[in-house]
Amino acid sequence: MKKLKILGIIIAISFVIVWINLLSPTLKIATGYTAKYLCSYTYLSNIDAENAIRALDFFPIKYISYEINKKEKKVEASLFGFISKQTATYYDMGHQCGCVLGTEPPKLHSPTKSKINNESKPSGSLTWPRGELLSDQGLVSSAVQKLDKLLQKTIQANQAIFAIVVANDSTMLAEQYQSGVDKDSRLLGWSMTKTVGNALFGVLEKNQRIDVNQNQLLPEWENDSRKKITLNNLLQMSSGLEWTEDYSKLSDVTRMLYLDADFPSRAIRSPSVEAPDQKWYYSSGTSNILSQIMRNSFDDDSQYSTFPYKSLFGRINMRSAVIETDNAGNFVLSSYCWATARDWTKLGMLYLNRGNWFGDLIFSPDWVNYSNIAARNSDGQYGAQIWLNQAGKYSSVPREAYYADGYGGQRVLIVPSKNLVITVLSGRQDDFDFNHFFQSVIACLEEQ
Repeated sequence: MKKLKILGIIIAISFVIVWINLLSPTLKIATGYTAKYLCSYTYLSNIDAENAIRALDFFPIKYISYEINKKEKKVEASLFGFISKQTATYYDMGHQCGCVLGTEPPKLHSPTKSKINNESKPSGSLTWPRGELLSDQGLVSSAVQKLDKLLQKTIQANQAIFAIVVANDSTMLAEQYQSGVDKDSRLLGWSMTKTVGNALFGVLEKNQRIDVNQNQLLPEWENDSRKKITLNNLLQMSSGLEWTEDYSKLSDVTRMLYLDADFPSRAIRSPSVEAPDQKWYYSSGTSNILSQIMRNSFDDDSQYSTFPYKSLFGRINMRSAVIETDNAGNFVLSSYCWATARDWTKLGMLYLNRGNWFGDLIFSPDWVNYSNIAARNSDGQYGAQIWLNQAGKYSSVPREAYYADGYGGQRVLIVPSKNLVITVLSGRQDDFDFNHFFQSVIACLEEQ
């Protein structure tokens, strides 16, 4: 009997070991997500822990245990405290700061130690968005009150929503925040970062550093059919490269974000399965290829690491904005831009003003026009790293509207005909009726 018990224990242990080995990559994605998410929210945002943790309440993430070590500025996550342990560590390298998986900071060839994007503070005498003073909105009282009540009601009814800001081309109209969140809270845009990438390439295009029709983009593609892929193909996600964008399982995108050290490399290695411009499909890998191309366009990494801050964020007073990097020092243009709700709104206002920031032309109006050209075979859904409403996804919103869209309920909607930007930032929001909400905001303002 004793021998049978020992044999049973051995078999059970062997089963557990085999099970862990088989599931190890998948478990590492779950633990990596938890460690990275909590690390970034702990050190980049000032929202309370309850709001951050609420966004982890889904399978299998809800079963991952974690430990936040504020002294060493790291977060460890694992299953049952020891299985598939992943560590995320906060780093601060001047213009580059944030969290990466592992215990080493990102590798840069020539890191900069200059202060992150806040070299010039806006004057306290200037009104928002150029300063911090809020001006008289210039709306009739009933419209203002109705809009305020709508935002307040929406926040109260949807605890996963962190912040809502409504603005026109020059001023803020209304804002509301969840308890534990405020105007100074950096919030993760997830895939709205792709639209930040669009803006950065717009700056490069205005400075004649890139041409959307150029090909032969990467040395890795010089000797095969991928040399025909144009920058436009990448911006419109019509490159023809093999890629699986599935967050429910082990796929290209989950391997990239939670197992890889160099995010662009996986997508760059992808073979062509379609001719360029023949098929549209959403690919976060493509956005990180663009990050590598951007990096290659500069003479050294110090120019690359300061570029978003000096050429975009600093010029439109997005003083809170941070783009995290991967372990290799590449900006994660697919997913990891953080900013306050007010600053995300400024990005929308920049597009509403067609690239002109109160006399400073960040990118040309032609770039906005180009960005709104629907990618071939996208059914009017997608332009150049930005979503379009041409097919009427939001049926109560004008078809000419376009928007930045991020996982979990992040939106910056630009409606030119209504002179309107609507920003919604959430922890995790799967069932929010954006169409109805946008319709309600527009209805409030049409009463003025």
